Amino acid sequence: MFKICKHQLQMAFSSPRIYISLFWGSVMQIVSAMPLLDFSEKLQKPLCIWEGFVYFCCDTYIIAAAFLGIIILVSDIPFSSENETYTLLRTSRKKWVAGKSLYLLCVCCIYYFCILLVGLVFINKSSYIGNFWSEPLFYLTTQPDLGDNSIFFPYKHVLSLSPFKAVASGLLLNICYGFLMSLFLLLFNLKLPRSLGYFATMMIHVIGYILTVLFLSMKAVKFSLFGNSLLMYHEIGSFYEDQFLKLHESVFLFAVTTVIVVLLILKVVKKYDFKITVGTRQ
Repeated sequence: MFKICKHQLQMAFSSPRIYISLFWGSVMQIVSAMPLLDFSEKLQKPLCIWEGFVYFCCDTYIIAAAFLGIIILVSDIPFSSENETYTLLRTSRKKWVAGKSLYLLCVCCIYYFCILLVGLVFINKSSYIGNFWSEPLFYLTTQPDLGDNSIFFPYKHVLSLSPFKAVASGLLLNICYGFLMSLFLLLFNLKLPRSLGYFATMMIHVIGYILTVLFLSMKAVKFSLFGNSLLMYHEIGSFYEDQFLKLHESVFLFAVTTVIVVLLILKVVKKYDFKITVGTRQ
């Protein structure tokens, strides 16, 4: 299992896909943080260094676009090379699925940790290191008129968490969502032609986005995997009680759905005709 994951990671780092996807995610983080940094400079007040990523985790449109980097990153799933079938000859299909799943989890962690690091570096010149929120972000939650059309953060309940907890929660939710969606892509690519597999995965993403953004009732977010990956759409403290899931409930939802998808992948792999040929025998 670990050898399969290691081999897959080595192949990933030798491919331009990972660098294209990391560049895309980094650009999304910078685009998201730029208005916040400009607002901080106008007030002449520093930001907390963690707030660039927290702001990213509460930016619906940016998060939706940043997910495309995950699709680019794992676009070679499930068959990454011509010798994939020979790997299956030397291991069981369960270990093959476990190795692929572990690889997907690793690259999702790498992707979002890279975005976090870029956020820290980008606002470093006008920030402080601490575990308390800055005045600019606090002003935006209490007096949104201080901002303009390019900056928007009416999520006062997020500030009930400490910056460390907000970053950890946002990072975990994004990794859970990216990992689950990459597993969906693995499942669909085993059952369907690749173009249809990408389309089906993106449709789940788009449907989740529509449930989050376009429905009048905010309770619809509960039924959106994408909505449950967004930090601000959660019951934090006593805010939004019964409207949104709590943070641990969203993580549990992702965990249960992940187990179901992995079991479906195992079922499909057991019946999949890999057409393994050795010499003249098939």
